[in-house]
Amino acid sequence: MTGRPAHLKKIPVSQLRLGMHLHAFDGSWIDHPFWKSSFVLRDSADLRKVLDSAVTDCWIDTTRGLDVRQADDRPAVAPLVAVPARPPVPSAASGAGAGAGAGAGAGAGAGAGA
Repeated sequence: MTGRPAHLKKIPVSQLRLGMHLHAFDGSWIDHPFWKSSFVLRDSADLRKVLDSAVTDCWIDTTRGLDVRQADDRPAVAPLVAVPARPPVPSAASGAGAGAGAGAGAGAGAGAGA
């Protein structure tokens, strides 16, 4: 017997998924990047920090978060998606051109009428 309740499971950090309750890190507290070690992984940035740390194993609480079986079909970290460049705002682009044209036309019309 390990002395740990059955709902606590030791897993490699490579099996961590969003939605799991991280009960404890296995190893020294200075090896992980968090001030606490018991929380639900909700943010892919936090998951990435764990994966990039020196920690190799951790304990999850299956009563407070997802189990390994439930999380098998979830990606470990949200995939990076290329964000297209923002197109120019139509009102700013057309407003600058329209303003210049309107100003030139108004100036020409005022000059012709004077």
